[in-house]
Amino acid sequence: TAKELMEKFEVTSVGVSAAGFVSSDRKTMLATPNIADWNGVDLDAELTAQIGLPVGLTSPSSVTVYGSELKYSNTLIVAISQSGQSPDLVKFATAARQANAYVIAMTNDSSSPLATIAHNHFPLLAGPELAVAATKSYNAQLLVSYLLVAAWTGKQVNGEQIISEATRLTGTTHLVSEAVQVASRDKEVVILGRGFAYPNAREAALK
Repeated sequence: TAKELMEKFEVTSVGVSAAGFVSSDRKTMLATPNIADWNGVDLDAELTAQIGLPVGLTSPSSVTVYGSELKYSNTLIVAISQSGQSPDLVKFATAARQANAYVIAMTNDSSSPLATIAHNHFPLLAGPELAVAATKSYNAQLLVSYLLVAAWTGKQVNGEQIISEATRLTGTTHLVSEAVQVASRDKEVVILGRGFAYPNAREAALK
């Protein structure tokens, strides 16, 4: 668990790696070709708010393009990928582990290179993804990230409640269908969200 990792290793900072382009301040994902749902995610603010440690969003190009020699001792790297196959992400995770970082991976393929490289792999168990925008994996990544941070900070999570609420929502599809029926496609649709809700607004807009 995350708590056990904290007891075993003296983690002083956290790095999060995802395939794509990041902002110049290394805090926000700008474009993630393989996991488009993460566009605009401000991981720095979300994680720092919860765990109180400095968190940075790193770009694989520092290794794959510029050949940087990482110095990641006492750093936790969380690598997030649907397939676990992206060459740039795999290369960066490999370099981070060789630089004495502790690597956690979240993928939808337990046999993927990224899953194999990581010290700990959290399988998403989302099943086959048939669309480019991997919605099931995105939802699973959100849940696993939440559970990881909750365990890290000692926050109690009611797993049964999460399951029951998910079951309830999937059983009330009329809520969505009724909203669709009264919406008009003749005009543009604007989806609002900020802060922690911004990634979900982007996901809804993508669909």
